Amino acid sequence: MSYRIEYTANSNGSTVIEYADASRQAELVREAESGTINIINEYRYESYAEVSA
Repeated sequence: MSYRIEYTANSNGSTVIEYADASRQAELVREAESGTINIINEYRYESYAEVSA
C-alpha cells in the first residue's frame, strides 16, 4: 500500500506533498498527533506492477 500525503509543517508553515509507504505514513500520523505537522489530505492507493507476457 502506498500513500500520497499532503501536510503543513507547523514550524515554518511550508506545505509538503510526500509519497510514503505504510511505515512512513504511520510516522506522519504520529507527528500530526503530537502537533508537529497538520495533515491536509491523504490518498491511499494500491501499487501496480507491469508484467510482460
